[in-house]
Amino acid sequence: MALDGHLIENVKPKDGPFKQADGGGMYLLVQPNGAKYWRLDYRFAGKQKTLALGVYPAVSLVDARALRLDALELLVASIDPSEERKKERARFQEENTRRKADLIKNLQSMRLVSFPDGMREIWHGRKLIATLRTHKTIK
Repeated sequence: MALDGHLIENVKPKDGPFKQADGGGMYLLVQPNGAKYWRLDYRFAGKQKTLALGVYPAVSLVDARALRLDALELLVASIDPSEERKKERARFQEENTRRKADLIKNLQSMRLVSFPDGMREIWHGRKLIATLRTHKTIK
């Protein structure tokens, strides 16, 4: 039986974790503490795998089903969704690191920040970056 919003809202935790199936390998994992996690079971290269799709209610039923379809499209193309997610996270981390380095380089070139060996200057640089983040100038 496919899940609906009413059923998801009213599901009660039990003594141990349990699954509420939605179909197509996707289910809602309900923990004893009441936390609800979207999961997708699939097979790739002969191995059983599970992909985390998010936490309910941050990820709605509609969003979880869309994520399931995205993962199934990758499987049809012979791409492991778990490995693709790891590559995507690595690319994001690399881009974020590059942006931070560019920002520091720009700040140094404008002589707003200098980073000699002294801890005081490093602390002030970190404080400046924190201030810029607070004011949404950088991520």
